[in-house]
Formats: sequence, C-alpha cells, structure tokens
Amino acid sequence: MKREIELIADNILMGQSEVFSTNTGIIINENECILIDPGVLPGDLDKIEKTINTGNYTINSIIITHSHWDHLLGVERFPGVNVITHENYLTATKGKFKRFIIDQISEWEKKHGIVRNNVFQLPKPDITFKDNLTLMLGNLNLKLIYSPGHSEDQLVIYIPERNFLWAGDMLSDIEIPYIMNSLYLYKNTLERIDSLKIEKLIPGHGNPAVTGEEIKNRIIIDMEYLKKLEDNIKECLSKDNSIEETIDSCEVINFKNHDENKFCHVLNVESAYIEMGGNVDTAKYGWMKLPFEI
Repeated sequence: MKREIELIADNILMGQSEVFSTNTGIIINENECILIDPGVLPGDLDKIEKTINTGNYTINSIIITHSHWDHLLGVERFPGVNVITHENYLTATKGKFKRFIIDQISEWEKKHGIVRNNVFQLPKPDITFKDNLTLMLGNLNLKLIYSPGHSEDQLVIYIPERNFLWAGDMLSDIEIPYIMNSLYLYKNTLERIDSLKIEKLIPGHGNPAVTGEEIKNRIIIDMEYLKKLEDNIKECLSKDNSIEETIDSCEVINFKNHDENKFCHVLNVESAYIEMGGNVDTAKYGWMKLPFEI
C-alpha cells in the first residue's frame, strides 16, 4: 500500500493503494466493520484482511461508492458479504458498460502482470437505494446519500456522530473534479455537501482532510473550478465557437496539479460542452469517447 491502514477518526480506518492513490475505508464499531471500496491490488486486500482478522471483526457489509473499476475490483475477495450500491449501479454495469468495465480491468491487470485464476465477475448488489439509506453499525449512523456528477451512481457516506464524510471521487487534494456524468449535478452535489457539518473527510483518491478549514477550502476550490468551466463554455456557445475553440478558451482556467490533470480538464471541457448543448460527435469527444486509463 502507498499509505498503510491507519486511524483517521474514531472508528474510521483508511488505507491507500499505489493505484491512483485509491482509498479503502474500514468503519469499525465493537466487533463489526463495514468496508468501503475495498481494493485495489492483491497486496492491498491482504492488508485489509489482516486488519479485519487482527481486530476479530465480522464484516457487516461492503459499500461501493460507484461503478468505476478501481472502486469495485476488490469486492470479490469477500464472498457472501452484503454489497450496497446506489440503484443506478444496476444500469451502469450492464450491457456495453459491463463490457467496458471488464475490458478496463483485463487491460490493467495485463499491463501490471497480475494473473488471476478466475474470471472476474462484477459485484452484484444485495441492497440498493434511490436518494438516501441509513445503516447502523453499533451506535453509529452511516448515512448513504446519492451524489451524482462524477458518475451517475455515486454515493457519499456521512457519519454525523463523527462529523465525517467519505466523499467518493470528489474533494481530492490531487484531482480536479472529473465530470464523467454531469456538470450541473456535480455542482448541486457539492452544494449539498457544503451544508453538512464535516470536520474530517476522506476522498476516493488522495489524502484526507482533517480540519473544517481544509474541507471548506477544497469545496470552494472545486466549486470555483466548475463555475469557471460553466461560464467559459456558456460564453463560447453564445459565440457559436467550435469545441476546439472552446477547449482553447478554457486553457486560461487554473486548476490544481496542472500537468497531471490537464488531460482530464480537456475531457471535462468536452463533456460539459456536450451537456450544455454543443453539437459534436459524442463518440469522439468527452469522457466516454474511448476506453482509457487515467
């Protein structure tokens, strides 16, 4: 693991994979635990299992925050455990989307020399929900909240007793917002998150934020980025600018870790241009144009 499993807040453990700095959560209380996005590498899963076995915890359930492959790959290590997703996971993992996810995993495993003895099967949820779902783990309330924008099926997990948020693939210190679903829904989701009392936060990728000030700053930075993106594209569309001209216009927008995120910024521009009414071939532009690995 890039970051060993450690206690971030009371009852809340986090480990971080070398793969995209992807985070796994273990929420513990008494003799039970709930896993969040377990994975990604076999070694990561070994350490998760060791933590569970050392603490003598029974796994209550596994929460998948969304259907992107790096968040669901490790679920197969824990057969028989209830899996919880948003209801849109069901459509996000069927047909061509199912093939896309499995192909991504196959290509990634091949690239990194990972040999499996079984055919990968996408996790099937035992429990889904529409807007909100509350899970009890001892005296803790885990409030699962539908939070689209990054993906059509993303959820976040809020634990009010700890003023804690597991933010899915949002509010990272290393990534800009990846708008794979909707710019407008992403903005609405951040506004809802901003209304919660949060003192500690773990994103799907990157480092936790452990003060209210740091969390507020991440929200402000990402909301400003989305607003600048929307404003620039809206102006370009009013001038009937092409998508190439719009991409050039959006080069002036500042964002964190520029070199690492510039490719994803262009994908954001393309996807938002399409969402806001730009007329282009969606097979050639935006996040879903081709299989790729960030």
